[in-house]
Amino acid sequence: MEQIQNSPEQQGQAKGAMIMSIVGLALSSTGIPGLIVSLIARKKCKAAEAEGAAGGQMKAANILSKIGVPVSIVCTVLYVISFIAGIASQLN
Repeated sequence: MEQIQNSPEQQGQAKGAMIMSIVGLALSSTGIPGLIVSLIARKKCKAAEAEGAAGGQMKAANILSKIGVPVSIVCTVLYVISFIAGIASQLN
């Protein structure tokens, strides 16, 4: 297997993208805050890849940010549906 050598700047970008992706996935059950953080993480992943960052941290960041966005969207939709259902039940 080939060892990937990133510069310290690329390592920092990859680590930052990975941390943001982890936080985004952790917050994804909160709905909109998780969506915002996941989208920022996705943007950081793309920026780090454009700078040439690669390796395990970048793979993890990409996977986690790709999971965080749809999970956040689903949670937001479920929260909106439950909010509407709660209001509808109060009207009866």
